[in-house]
Parts: sequence; structure tokens; C-alpha cells
Amino acid sequence: MKHTKQIETKKTKILKIIDRLVLIVPVIILISVLLHENGYKYILESFAESSKIGFVMIFLLILATFSTSFPIVAITRAITHTMRKNAVKATTFNVLTDFEYYREKLTGISPAEISMLTDLNIELSKDISATILKYTLMGIVDTSQNQVIVLNDNHPGLKPSDRFLINSFKNNTFNGAVAFQWRNMAKKEVINGRFLRNKKLTVGTTTGNCISCSLGCLFPIIVLLITYIFASTPTFESYSNMLDAIPENTSNAEAINILFNTPSSSLFSFMLMIIGISIPASLIVPIVVAIWVIVKTFTGVRYERTYEGQVLTEEIYGIKNFIHDFSDLSNADKNRLILWDDFLIYAVLLEENESIINEIIKLKNVNLIKFKI
Repeated sequence: MKHTKQIETKKTKILKIIDRLVLIVPVIILISVLLHENGYKYILESFAESSKIGFVMIFLLILATFSTSFPIVAITRAITHTMRKNAVKATTFNVLTDFEYYREKLTGISPAEISMLTDLNIELSKDISATILKYTLMGIVDTSQNQVIVLNDNHPGLKPSDRFLINSFKNNTFNGAVAFQWRNMAKKEVINGRFLRNKKLTVGTTTGNCISCSLGCLFPIIVLLITYIFASTPTFESYSNMLDAIPENTSNAEAINILFNTPSSSLFSFMLMIIGISIPASLIVPIVVAIWVIVKTFTGVRYERTYEGQVLTEEIYGIKNFIHDFSDLSNADKNRLILWDDFLIYAVLLEENESIINEIIKLKNVNLIKFKI
């Protein structure tokens, strides 16, 4: 069995928090109902009249809370839980040598390669900021005058994506469209390199999605079929007649007492409530499954690390731990680039320093503020 580790990113942390916060929605709804017009007093009065009626009222309240919160929780978790799962999968790598810290520079490795190996994606503000820092260290650009000034656009180590980005600064044409185009170019270069490759869609994944969609569509049909069979029984007719026999001026507590103290109708009332909750819930299931499949498809892991990519990712993991535990790079500004050279760039790429990103995205000819999220 392979041993794996994960490089935790801001994205995985945020999705983890959202994924868990959604679970408190039923609690919030329940508390709101109890506080609304002193609903809790009605429960206490039910207990005062009869403990059985009190417990039935609590049970009905819980069922109502579940039916109300189920669509919110199910749909939200279909999105957040799937996104979180895919984000964790993207940042998880196989451990080969199992070290915690790595202190060597990653010579010849571009910021785009480091970013892609970290979470299989390129983030505009963070990665363009790190790339500009790299250009500054290489003497290609200067940022001391509150803008990116190109000093040398003929450096032999530049890739097509680098030349494209540098020319946009040189011609003062950098904008959002250029940023997205650079990201696509940089991604292709990394995929065509030796560290990553496109992940093949397995038959099992496609089959699993098809089965999930089929079950999601069948579930409401099954529930409606059971309901139809249930409503066709003679017991249901006698139960309906008993409901009709209850006087209109009967209080809710008295009606519940009649229903649940009649041996023949007690279990039937319980089953009727369950079916009453199951029908609306079943109608939500196909929507939840559809959203789950769509989110899984569009946020799924599309690339995989090669053996060399696994080795390099473990080194990146070690560098992140080293920067976090043994340096003050989280508080450094871009003027300390000469002192820390590549390690300051790593700190930006690995989300250990956000202040530098805020400095660079506000440069006159960069202005990436609207892409910060």
C-alpha cells in the first residue's frame, strides 16, 4: 500500500470549513423554530398535557426541520464536499523518501511547474506574482518604480509563455484576457514536460457516474410507487375515515392524542409521516445527483504526476514545511528578494507569504486585484 501525504492549500482549508459549516443548518433552523413566537412553550405545554404527546411533537418538529434543511444541506454538500474531495486528491502525492524538510533550491524549475505540482492548477494572482519575482531575480524586469519595467526580453531561458507575458508588460497590454491566456500557455508547457501528464478517464469512473445518475432518477419513482401501494391498502381508507371523523375544532394536541392512542392507527400515522417526508426529499435526490456529477466532472483531477513529478512534489512539500517552520518569509517583502532569492518565490507560490502578492498585483501595469479571489 502506497504511503501518501498532502500539501494543504488555502483552497482545501476553505472548502473544509464550508463543508462542515453546512451541517449546522438543521440546528439553526430548529433553534429558529423554537424561538419563533415562543415555539418552545408550545412543546412544554404538550409535555404538561401528556409526555407521549410531547415526544410526538418533538418528533414532528425534527421531521419538519429535516425536510426543510435537507435540500439546502444536500445541494450545498454535493458541491462543497465534491470540490473538497477533488482538491484534496489534487494536492495528495505518493511518498518516496518520506522526509519532512527540504532546504535545497529547485534549480531549473519554473514557478508554473511548482504551482501545478502543488495542486495541479495555476492561480492567476499568486502565480503571476511569483513569476514576476522570478523575472526580477533573473534581471529580466524591474519593479522598483511601482510598475513592471522590462530590462531584457531576450533571455535565453524564457519559454513561449514567458515571452508572451513579458511582451504584454513591455507593450503595456497586460489585462485579464492576457492573464488567462498566459495561464493556458503555462499549463500546456507543464503538461508537455516531464513532471505531469493528462490523466486518462477510467471505465470505472464513467460507469460509476452512469450508475449514480440512474439510481438518482429511480429513487423518486420507487418512493412514489411505495406511496401508491400504501395508499391502496384498506387500512389507509379506514385511517382516512378516522381523520375525517375528528371534529374541526379539535386542538392539535388532542388530534395527536387520538391518532397515537389508537392502536390500529399509531404505526400507520408514523409511516404516513415518513412517507410525507420521503416524497419531497426524493424529488431533491435527482437534482443533488446531477449537481454532484457535474461538479465532479468539472472540478475533477485531470492530470497526474509522473515519477519525476512525485519526487519533485515531495521536495516542494519539504520546502513548504521548512519555510513555515524555520523562516520569517511570511513577513518578508519583495525588497528582500536578493537575500532570500528563490526561497522568497517559493514562499509566494506555497501561500506562505500573501503580502508580496498584494504588493505586485497593485503595480500600475499589473492591476490583478479583480482576479485575487
